[in-house]
Amino acid sequence: MLTSKTPDGVLQQIWAHLLVHHALRELMVRTAATRGLDPDRVSFTEALRSARRSVTVTPGSFPPELLVRALVLLQHDLLERLLLPRRLRSQPRVVKRKMSNYRLKRADHHGWPQPTRAGTQAVRIQRPQPAEP
Repeated sequence: MLTSKTPDGVLQQIWAHLLVHHALRELMVRTAATRGLDPDRVSFTEALRSARRSVTVTPGSFPPELLVRALVLLQHDLLERLLLPRRLRSQPRVVKRKMSNYRLKRADHHGWPQPTRAGTQAVRIQRPQPAEP
């Protein structure tokens, strides 16, 4: 919720929300990387709740040594609350009723082929090769 009454204040609040979101996502990725897990296993909601708990327990500014300790405690807290691995799934691009430009759902869509590999196994990202002169 944005509570500021001036345009500059609203802009500042939007940037603050974006920075907190980015910081939480970075925490989730780094937490998963410590155990070699998929970042989807770390819950955003749990990351937000854990961060809120750590701020309310020690309000105010953090000295650097306490900040590092708080981050380690946050990571341990998130690792205790991991989500279950996601199942592989795929759905046909159809609708039940004709209210869009997609085809109608028919009986042959019920047996839609499901993926056999996770996205990290099916997609390979390569660095671009330098251009030859």
